[in-house]
Amino acid sequence: MWLVDEADKLLEGKTGIQKQLKALASSQPLEPNIAFILADLSHPRDLVDNEFSSFYSSFHDIYLEPLSPRDARKLVIEPVQGHFSYEEEAIEMIIQESNREPYWIQLLCREALSLALAQNRTVVTLEDARSARRYGRKHPSTSVEQRQKK
Repeated sequence: MWLVDEADKLLEGKTGIQKQLKALASSQPLEPNIAFILADLSHPRDLVDNEFSSFYSSFHDIYLEPLSPRDARKLVIEPVQGHFSYEEEAIEMIIQESNREPYWIQLLCREALSLALAQNRTVVTLEDARSARRYGRKHPSTSVEQRQKK
């Protein structure tokens, strides 16, 4: 099984990886235990040339539901536990702004944590989380606000 997260970064442009994936997936006889999982916010069909449209038409879309409030909270806290912490208000804002979607939680946490680290702090503040939200709004391809409108 091949798992590719943020597949858009890999598939955009003329990297040659599309041809290699197609060759692997269409080799005969196809190994029954070979599987590809491409994780992204968009569908691979939106990122590739028509030359590969038949290859991607065989994909199955699986949409992930938002995390439970408990699991969203764990995703904020647990990856940095023992090294960094979040103010309660920052946790609540990140969960609310992300609509409990894992990608957006990670994006907001990464940006907020980067701000805290830049100031040599081990606690992510509400202001860090607010600044992270503003970062997302400045970058429409990764904007929580844009995603919520869809």
